[in-house]
Amino acid sequence: LGLKKEDVIRRINNERKNSDAVVGSVTKILFYSTQNNIKHYLTAKEYASIILPSTPSSLTRTLEDSFVFGLHIYQQNELYMILKTNYYQNAFAGMLSWEKDMLFDIGKVFFETPIAVENFGLYGFKDAVIANMDSRVVRDPNTRKIIFLYSFINKETLVIATNENTLREIAERLRTAKLLK
Repeated sequence: LGLKKEDVIRRINNERKNSDAVVGSVTKILFYSTQNNIKHYLTAKEYASIILPSTPSSLTRTLEDSFVFGLHIYQQNELYMILKTNYYQNAFAGMLSWEKDMLFDIGKVFFETPIAVENFGLYGFKDAVIANMDSRVVRDPNTRKIIFLYSFINKETLVIATNENTLREIAERLRTAKLLK
């Protein structure tokens, strides 16, 4: 596809820093390659192969083609990702097995500061309920603030985010069909 992880991360960081969207808005970041002046939008599996190389096959096999990666403009520009799955049990098992590597794999995408990524091994995922959704969260050990989380908001939809308010906003928009069909 011609896309490299570093280029995608640079694009994400550029969007995060330079977004002029208003507070409370949710935006999408589109990823594509161009060949012969034709845009090819990445599927979730293609995105995972470039950006998330340690993703377990038990998870990637369940991914539908469509996915959304974007910004929730909140107190700061919070990143989120929405993945559609076709087999909840394998997707959930894949997420659990990926936890030991996920933060190193996805950390450079979701966090600008390397310190956050380096310390993830110390934090670990824990169960939490956020807005009546079972979630797996990572908390900063000093502030107890949630700094990373994921939740299956239904059997087909996985949301990964850096802020519990972002999870709430995305889940609400999905419930009211404003973001993804």
